[in-house]
Amino acid sequence: MKYRKSVFLLAAMLCVSFSAADSWSAMQIRKRAPKSTSEKPAAKPAAKPAVKPAQKKPIKKITAKPAAKPTAKPAAKKTVAPKKAPPKAPPKPVSKAVTTKSFVGTVKFIRGKNLLIEFEEQAEVKQRFSIYDVRLRKQGSVQVLKALDGNIFLCKILKGSADVGDRLAGESEAEAYYRIMRRRRVSGYREFLQVFPGSSLVAKVEGLLFRQTLRKGFQTFPGASITGKLELQEKPGQEIGFGGVRILLDRFIIAQATADGSFSIEGIPPLYKGVTVKLAVIDDRFKTAKKIEVTLPAKSTEAITMDIPIKLTPTYVSGRVVDEYGNPVRGAMIWTSPYTTEKLTDENGEYKISRKKKLDSSGVPLEGDEPLMGRDYEVYAYKSGFSAEMRRVSAKSFSENVVDTVGLNRQDALGSEGLPKPEVSLADNLELMQFVVSTGAGPKINR
Repeated sequence: MKYRKSVFLLAAMLCVSFSAADSWSAMQIRKRAPKSTSEKPAAKPAAKPAVKPAQKKPIKKITAKPAAKPTAKPAAKKTVAPKKAPPKAPPKPVSKAVTTKSFVGTVKFIRGKNLLIEFEEQAEVKQRFSIYDVRLRKQGSVQVLKALDGNIFLCKILKGSADVGDRLAGESEAEAYYRIMRRRRVSGYREFLQVFPGSSLVAKVEGLLFRQTLRKGFQTFPGASITGKLELQEKPGQEIGFGGVRILLDRFIIAQATADGSFSIEGIPPLYKGVTVKLAVIDDRFKTAKKIEVTLPAKSTEAITMDIPIKLTPTYVSGRVVDEYGNPVRGAMIWTSPYTTEKLTDENGEYKISRKKKLDSSGVPLEGDEPLMGRDYEVYAYKSGFSAEMRRVSAKSFSENVVDTVGLNRQDALGSEGLPKPEVSLADNLELMQFVVSTGAGPKINR
């Protein structure tokens, strides 16, 4: 009975525990159900912010990289720009000291950009002045348009501004030069020469004025002309034509020579001021023998005759002589065939030939020499105690023609026997080398 009662009690306890567990789990499900339904919408927004910060991080990195590049580029430009600007820009104007004695006029009336100014002295139309206030600060610049009654002139503002009572001073030389260099106009150059005739920049401004006049007015009829002929200072052994040689006047190529060297430059416009300019030739075969200048008078249409002395651009045959070990051979004799030009190598074993000896029709050398011209040459190299070698080169006129390096082998007739004793004659122990060259080659004058 006791056993049965204990079993019964155990079964009852189990039933109570299971029912309690079921009721607790049901309560938990009931309590969690509203939470789970409310948590689902909240979970979605919670997931989005979690993703957004992850996406913002790379965005910050990407935006940071381009931000560094723009900062680097302006820094490079700032450092480079000042270096390039000074050579191109004309010299900055250096304002002269302005005092009350420098002022020559006073602003009496202003309307827009037109001014009425009273000058202490007579002013000229198109003349320029600088405007200063009572504190001597520069306000800008004006130009005279026309004269009115007495010393009253109508002017217009070119730069800056003006007020009644402002004073005017003449434009300085540096300011005027800076202005005309920026504008590069014929009228500006003429104005500078009129206002500053004693300036140290007159020669430069005259050259600029001539170039601008030639650019805008060439060819003008009637106009000045330059005629002449090319004169070759030294004639080579063959004929050379002058056809197509270009004539350079100052910086302008404006003529070509004929076959006999004659040239003519016509239609040079009359100049505001006389100028002296350079005359030269542009050709690979020739160059001017000396500096040639021609003076063109002002307002002239006369014909000027001017010959141009020229000389040939040298033709070179050059090379190097070394021994079997690659060391330079000094004092080796070099000559060419069919001509008898001779040259000795220097301390570096190098040589350069640009002249040839004059020969008569039979090949006999005459006095003097003449320029070397292009053709096929045989170049020989020889020095006592060495072998003799020959190289061929097809030389072009008016240029340098490099010959292949010549290698000379040292001749030792004694072999391994060493040097002879003092009582032995060297002439009996040395083998004289016999070297054969083609007809017309070799130093004939020394034979």
